[in-house]
Amino acid sequence: MEDERSLHIVMFPWLAFGHMIPFLELSKALAKRAEATSDLPLESVEYLKRAYDELKTPITTLVSARRPDWIIHDFASYWLPDVASELGVPCAYFSTFPAAVLAVWEPCLKLLSRCAPPEEILERLTSPPELADFPTKACPALRLGTSIRRCRALLVRGCLEFESDWFSLLAKLYETRIIPVGPLTPSVEEDPTREDDPTVFEWLDKQPPKSVVYVAFGSEAHPSREQARELALGLEASRLSFFWVTK
Repeated sequence: MEDERSLHIVMFPWLAFGHMIPFLELSKALAKRAEATSDLPLESVEYLKRAYDELKTPITTLVSARRPDWIIHDFASYWLPDVASELGVPCAYFSTFPAAVLAVWEPCLKLLSRCAPPEEILERLTSPPELADFPTKACPALRLGTSIRRCRALLVRGCLEFESDWFSLLAKLYETRIIPVGPLTPSVEEDPTREDDPTVFEWLDKQPPKSVVYVAFGSEAHPSREQARELALGLEASRLSFFWVTK
């Protein structure tokens, strides 16, 4: 007799809008088949990650009690793959970053995982972070590398139509199953922007293909007035059409 039990998936995103929104859209897409960080100063994000790590025990209790079929998680919960493995639950890392970013980061993630000296990192990064000779749990790149390395699948926010070459490269670099889940943009009927300011889309429709620079920062970034001014001057000097989203 065919098993008719419904699939149970736990979604565990990082607490930033750029991550929560794609996770929400993926949750809605999966459902069809079967704390805000906007005011948090950038220098305080590391403390949020430390607080996030305190969720390990309650999440372990939750997963142990619910016994989901899969866990789909974000980069910050680098400890979750080990928890899932101990409980016999497969997990997948969902990347809100494009395939190209993951491909470029992969060598750096390996170096960070073994606490490589700065001179090695310098060959991979234009501006390498200051590295100690011991791992730090607050390092975003280390969390990302650990989250990916211990998963059975890698879900990426993107599609083959835009990044086919990069997705092929990801499969070779990470040696795991790579699943593109699409851009996961909110549906038109859920997007009030089209009604509130239709001129934006009218202007975009008139621009030549691949001619507009899109500028936006995540909810954790708070550029100073001087930084915003320098960015504006740079965009102006480029003589390219640009679309700058601010909050």
